[in-house]
Amino acid sequence: MPCLSPGLIPREAVDSILAQPDCLELVIADGGSPDGSIGWFQELASREPRLRLVSEPDRGPADALQKALCRARGSLIGWLNVDDAYTPGALTRAVNALTDHPEWLMLYGEGEEFNRDTGLSQPYHTLPGSVGPGRFRSHSFICQPTVLFRRTMGLLLGEFDAQCGCAFDFDFWVRAFEAFPHRIGYLPHLQCRNPLQSATISRPQQAEVALENTEPLACHFGRTGVTCLQNIALDLQLGMAELPESDGCVSYLRELADQKRHWLTPDDFVNLQRTLLEQEILRPTQTQCVRWQPMNFYQRVAELVPFQQRPFGVNLIGHAFEVFGIGEELRMAARALQAAGLPCCVIYHAAANGSACSDRSLEPLLCTDPTGGPYAFNLVCMAAPIQARWLQESGCDPLRERYTLTNWPWETLQWPEAWLPLLQVADELWPFSRFTGKALEAPAVEAGRPLQVMPSAAEIPDPERFCSAPARAAARLRHGLPAEAVLFGYGFDLNSTAIRKNPMAALEAFQLAFPLPHLPATFGRECNVHPLSEHVALLIKTFPPQGFSAEWHWLQARAAEDSRIVLIAESLPREELLALYGCCDVFLSLHRSEGFGRGMAEALQLGVDVIATDFGGNTDFCSGPLAHPVRYRPAPIPRGAYPCADGHSWAEPDLEHAAELCRAVAARRLALAADPHAVDPSRNPAVLASYRERFSFAVVGGRYRARLEELWADREGVGARLRWRGDRSPVGW
Repeated sequence: MPCLSPGLIPREAVDSILAQPDCLELVIADGGSPDGSIGWFQELASREPRLRLVSEPDRGPADALQKALCRARGSLIGWLNVDDAYTPGALTRAVNALTDHPEWLMLYGEGEEFNRDTGLSQPYHTLPGSVGPGRFRSHSFICQPTVLFRRTMGLLLGEFDAQCGCAFDFDFWVRAFEAFPHRIGYLPHLQCRNPLQSATISRPQQAEVALENTEPLACHFGRTGVTCLQNIALDLQLGMAELPESDGCVSYLRELADQKRHWLTPDDFVNLQRTLLEQEILRPTQTQCVRWQPMNFYQRVAELVPFQQRPFGVNLIGHAFEVFGIGEELRMAARALQAAGLPCCVIYHAAANGSACSDRSLEPLLCTDPTGGPYAFNLVCMAAPIQARWLQESGCDPLRERYTLTNWPWETLQWPEAWLPLLQVADELWPFSRFTGKALEAPAVEAGRPLQVMPSAAEIPDPERFCSAPARAAARLRHGLPAEAVLFGYGFDLNSTAIRKNPMAALEAFQLAFPLPHLPATFGRECNVHPLSEHVALLIKTFPPQGFSAEWHWLQARAAEDSRIVLIAESLPREELLALYGCCDVFLSLHRSEGFGRGMAEALQLGVDVIATDFGGNTDFCSGPLAHPVRYRPAPIPRGAYPCADGHSWAEPDLEHAAELCRAVAARRLALAADPHAVDPSRNPAVLASYRERFSFAVVGGRYRARLEELWADREGVGARLRWRGDRSPVGW
């Protein structure tokens, strides 16, 4: 542990090291701190034989660490800074893994960054070693305190590079990956926690550290990408770094771009100038807005039928055929409109996200008229920026002389500033949930747009064919699932944002609730085997990943340790997906946010208990005897983790509480299975009818009809107030 004038900070770090049974010694390399500042170390060394203190001047943390390494007597080496902390059991897990894999020279695991002031945390952006050294161009994917390496590797690689200052560890990783690309192991377990802003690095040093990280890249790869340099500007914007004294932001970034020009390709340099010097990064709310292309909007004005003269009905716009969440929203809306007797057609826009276009049920409703649908109302079921893309491609004629309602999905309590201009293309907002409605509330008031929360339909026709006892048994047999176990299940789209869906938490909570003796201790704690541990299983269903996915790699690694966990990565027909949900006993959604929560809505209708984070659109309906809300704490969204959500927050579910609920529900389910006469809310007709009615096409369609008829009754007034008329637009071109 290198240190200089550590003060009171290292107590937690030192305690976390000495609490590890596998720690043979701790060498503190102090850089010659003034008398008194290392008194705690000296006092502890007098009574702790494993601690050795070396205090002498050095040339920085790399030099201090090298001195400690020379004095260390063990064959396996790790290091912590004074503000880091190992999780309990971290070294045991690492030593066991290195023992099992003698070919590995180095191992690293998962880390967690936290904010000491707020107590909030976020996972480190770790990737498995299989991604190769090229991924270092985007960021350092190794959390330093999680590393354990063999002394022999340190000798082969040579000393830490003291010229790198604070980036010497990054240089060490790159050298290790270049020298031993197939001899570095990855442990899919939380090994350490370290602060978001290290106490050893002040805010004015943050930009310097980011710059230093680019030097090893240039040295090892001949050039560096622009990501690290762009992140400096983002750190300045978010207050995570400070400008050098007396430098203005623009002049500092201009100097930076010129200084690092020799590291970049000509194209990268032009890109850097555009993003830094034109300040696109520094002013995202202005630069990420939709950039409309001028079009000849009036070429078909004479053909446009006025709103008041159009037939009463709805033009549905969106991803009609794609098998993913937003595509399903449109198909559900179509069936709800049909159930309410409302005429409708479908204007298809490709999602272009790799989803299978295999649900062709709405093909008979397809409208291909480039001027838009025939009916008086548009209902857009697309994400707001995707609607912008559609309008760029198709032009704005489909908006003219129609009253446009938007079902824009969103998953935080703030509407992205970059999307505010899109309110220009909406006459009224129809969010799926009160949660999304809350995010849109202030923008809607400011823009003068009516807002109506319109919950989505999620009806399952004849649900008993998916959840009857014979159907459950058949589905388990088809997918190789245990016949008698209490089955926990979760389904999500891996090609969406896994950090929001958080399937890793479902696995962690499951193993926390039902530990086994051979598993590494969850959260670093040794747990007694629970009586139900041999009677439960976990199913995680997703779509096949389109490319490399760190989350999928993590899930596979953890599932390989536990035979009770089954992973399915297939694009299943909808009926087979419902059969898979129906054969589960519990739907375990420890999401960080949901705009609506369709999987949970379907599970409740199938008589499946739902254990879910009490945050997001699912709070509208996760109530009653089958719903079990999980406590959470607010957490900031990591920068760049979710589109247009920097500075927003979502939920971090309480996994301890989730584990408690898992045990309680599993115990109840096993008791019911043993006693056929027991009262089972999952089979209570009144309970199931209540859930099913809430999401039925008839109920949702009735809400649609009521609002549309209200508007149609005042069609002269509505037509006069339309945003997009045949002879004018709400924006000036």
